[in-house]
Amino acid sequence: MVVEEVGFVSKPDQLQVPDAVPEALNKLRERFLLIVVTNQSGIGRGYYTEENLLEIHTSLVTFLGERGAAVDCIYFCPHHPTLAVPEYRQACECRKPEAGMLLRAANTWNIDLASSFMVGDAVTDMEAARAAGVTGIKVGQDPGENSGPEPVVQSLEEAAELILGRLSGQNSTAREGTQ
Repeated sequence: MVVEEVGFVSKPDQLQVPDAVPEALNKLRERFLLIVVTNQSGIGRGYYTEENLLEIHTSLVTFLGERGAAVDCIYFCPHHPTLAVPEYRQACECRKPEAGMLLRAANTWNIDLASSFMVGDAVTDMEAARAAGVTGIKVGQDPGENSGPEPVVQSLEEAAELILGRLSGQNSTAREGTQ
């Protein structure tokens, strides 16, 4: 996770980035493009605007840059199938668990999805990864949540170690998810 889950972030000063995230991103950046895909139904619900989200993403990119880290692109989905104002109320291909944002990134950036990883904290993240043919890695585990077959780690740093370890053929310390 690049940012901590704190509900609907509507202003840049609400962002919470764990201290070790920039270093983890830099390790991954040596081998991968770094693309963020995020559901942002708060836009559709009227909690904040697309312009607010741009300010938040700009703040995130600046924060990372000040620490020597970067992401290549951020994709977001503002829609929700039932809980949004009419303009944003729709079932779409971009909202996770659908794979639309991943497929769009693959097309735009010429990414081999079968050689890619998706790190996320939600079941919908892992479902989107599966739908796109991407290897998922789950961060954290909510009580009672069935994580699926993906390995489970506790931080982005552990996910980076797992990914880079797999590439170099090392054994992983991640807990395998359950079906």
